[in-house]
Amino acid sequence: MCDPTRCDGTTPVTSQSQPSAPDRPRLRSRGRRLWEDEGGDTLTGANRVVLEEACRLVDRLDRLDAILNGRDRSWLSLEMGDDGEVQVVVDKVLSESRQQQLALKQLAAELRAAGGAGKPATGGGILDEIAARRKARLADASG
Repeated sequence: MCDPTRCDGTTPVTSQSQPSAPDRPRLRSRGRRLWEDEGGDTLTGANRVVLEEACRLVDRLDRLDAILNGRDRSWLSLEMGDDGEVQVVVDKVLSESRQQQLALKQLAAELRAAGGAGKPATGGGILDEIAARRKARLADASG
């Protein structure tokens, strides 16, 4: 069983994918890993909200990456016009992905400035992994 508003139709909703606490956000694997790495359950107030949004962005970027790499074909649709002509419609996934990356970069800077759950930002976490992947992707695209 899959909740169509929360997944891509291939990830079953199981007890493992359900929040363990009533106020814990529903996240996919990388978002959940970021939440745990940054101590999301111990945060309160604005820091918790910022981390929650960063986790959602990580999950959204994974979905956009799947679309851009052809693992998900929802970026393309066929629409029939009033005149019976079929048009190919391509979503602006690349543009959206870039906007989401910028938003994540800004949230990551806020998380680093806050030091997570009262800890100094030491690196080596998922935020650094995301930054490294983005840097590599940009280097591949320009080279």
